[in-house]
Amino acid sequence: STKLHSMRSEARLVAAQRKKRRREERLRGLTDRTERQRGEASEMRTEADRIREECLEMDRREEEDDEETVALNMQIKSVLANKASLRSALKEAREMQQTATSNRDTWERRCVEGK
Repeated sequence: STKLHSMRSEARLVAAQRKKRRREERLRGLTDRTERQRGEASEMRTEADRIREECLEMDRREEEDDEETVALNMQIKSVLANKASLRSALKEAREMQQTATSNRDTWERRCVEGK
């Protein structure tokens, strides 16, 4: 009976030790997995921060481009307005020249006729 009890105790001890080893192995596996996932999470946070910074920089550049585009549009409108103004002034000057030429020709004819 003592021998049987001793054998059962030995078997329970071996089973308990096996169970403890399996638990320790699973715990090591979980610990390793957790560390790997922490590293991956850290890399992902770093990448997310980098992407966020790139997005902010792109937004800033886009704003600058928008401001530059608005300024260029204003300059273009100003140039077009000046061009229209110059065309109008040129048309007026041509009309004045035509009138002056016509008046000159009329006076020249009168002078020639009057002689």
